[in-house]
Amino acid sequence: QGFLGGGMQAPQIVPKGKPVPDFSAWLRERSFAGENAPFAVEPSLAAASATATRMHKALLIWIHDDGASAVSGLAGALSDEVVGAFINEYYILHAADIHSQQGKSLAMMMKLQHLPAFISFVPGDEDEQPEGMLVGVPRLEIGGRLWMAAEKLAGDDCGELEAVVDFLAHGEKHVERIEKQEQLRQMILAQQAAEREERRELREAQEAEYEESLRQDRERQEQQEREKMEEEERLVRLAAAAAEEQAKRERQEEEAAAEEQALRQRREAARERVQ
Repeated sequence: QGFLGGGMQAPQIVPKGKPVPDFSAWLRERSFAGENAPFAVEPSLAAASATATRMHKALLIWIHDDGASAVSGLAGALSDEVVGAFINEYYILHAADIHSQQGKSLAMMMKLQHLPAFISFVPGDEDEQPEGMLVGVPRLEIGGRLWMAAEKLAGDDCGELEAVVDFLAHGEKHVERIEKQEQLRQMILAQQAAEREERRELREAQEAEYEESLRQDRERQEQQEREKMEEEERLVRLAAAAAEEQAKRERQEEEAAAEEQALRQRREAARERVQ
């Protein structure tokens, strides 16, 4: 993931406690008597981003330090059912340990001076500057998805139940915004799908028209070839008939000439007998 932001950097927070290798276990030990927390904690920022994207929820990151002064109050706030309900309804939660490089980078990006801290993120794009967002709109890029920081709650306020509930209650407007974005995205996708379908139908119609034109051309060519062949055959028949007729006339003329010659010879023979 990448961290996008601008401006002067806040003084780097020096962790006061020790690393927390298993946040879920740490949370159970300090907040809950039972085995299960009232909300899920995604094991990685990438998993949280993917789940939030899939479920159309806001991304909630808790940057924590085991030695922070507000831990005891925060543990009580997080164990409240209302807090759990808000987190389950509107957010996908990921916890970042300030001892980790990821936690340090997030704290620096958000200019945090006190821990622990809640930061809510909503999907966005690089050209967007939505109303009501944090000044400068710090951005967080995770797996190609861009998230914009919406609100933050830090320090002792994280241990105040009223402050935590008020902060998390803003998740409703975040989810409404995400749902509107998703509706717009679906509308764009539907429009793109309709345009693709229209282009496909137009292409198929053009191809069908082209194939029909080719078929008609083939039929015309075949018809012309048939007509040409038939005409050639007709001319051959006519030539043969004319030749036969000519031969017949010549035979008749020869026969007539022969008969006339024979007739003259008989007449001459008859005159000679008379004399």
